[in-house]
Amino acid sequence: MFSKNQCSSMYKIFYRQKRHYSKSYLILYVLIITITISAFSSCNTTTVTEKDATTVTEKGGLSETWWGYESTAIVGNKIVMGRYHKGDSILIVDTATETVTEKGKLSKARWGYESTAIVGNKVVMGRFDEGNSILIIDTTTGTVTEKGKLSKANWGFGSTAVVGNKVVMGRNDGGDSILIIDTATGTVTEKGGLSKADWGLNSTVVVGNKVVMGSETSILIIDTVTGTVTKKGGLSKAEWGLNSTTVVGSKVVMGRLYKGDSILIIDTVAGTVTKKGGLSKADWGLNSTVVAGNKVVMGRSDEGASILIIDTD
Repeated sequence: MFSKNQCSSMYKIFYRQKRHYSKSYLILYVLIITITISAFSSCNTTTVTEKDATTVTEKGGLSETWWGYESTAIVGNKIVMGRYHKGDSILIVDTATETVTEKGKLSKARWGYESTAIVGNKVVMGRFDEGNSILIIDTTTGTVTEKGKLSKANWGFGSTAVVGNKVVMGRNDGGDSILIIDTATGTVTEKGGLSKADWGLNSTVVVGNKVVMGSETSILIIDTVTGTVTKKGGLSKAEWGLNSTTVVGSKVVMGRLYKGDSILIIDTVAGTVTKKGGLSKADWGLNSTVVAGNKVVMGRSDEGASILIIDTD
């Protein structure tokens, strides 16, 4: 097909072209490497230094207890800790100076267990041991004031609310009173003459200057400005609002723990409590209550075939 000379000529042409392409690729490769090195050399490189582990300081020499278990509050650079074991002291921890001060000579109590509230620079602690006092702790001055001469109760356990400079505490021991604590004046007022109940247990909410608390057969509306406590009774027996209480505007909606066929809508402005019944029997809203606009949606914890959509308007 091709003579020997023709083949030889074609090979030479191909070889020259190959050398030409190889040189071109080599020049392009060198150019890319040069640009890359130049770009990196013009950037500010960050020096990475291996840091020592964070310092952890153990502060000992304290009373033996479960410090701060469900009873811890932060005020500025200070932390206040209550306790779970019965003891006569609490802690104030200054994170700036890393000093830990144990404040003692108090009544023996489970101070602040699920009953700790912050108001400005002060911390208020209830108790979970049916004692007759509460604490007001001033984190600025470091003073701890025990306010006593109250009924013996689990003050504020799962039922503590803050409204302005006041703290309202319910109870978890079947008692007939609640507390209103004014942190500005240091006064503690026990409002009694109520039905015996676990007032506000996991069913305490704030609406404006008012606090609403649930119980088994009635609910409370507490006006922190006037100090009036209004009991709304005559309800079905239920753990009203237990882990099923929500606020929509000026209204409070409560589900229930005992299987029942109703829920509550409480208007804190009008002071009315409306029971909405004719529902399937259920533990309405227990840990399954949410707000969407002006509506509340409740699930149930009892293998039922329905849920609720409540229009608060």
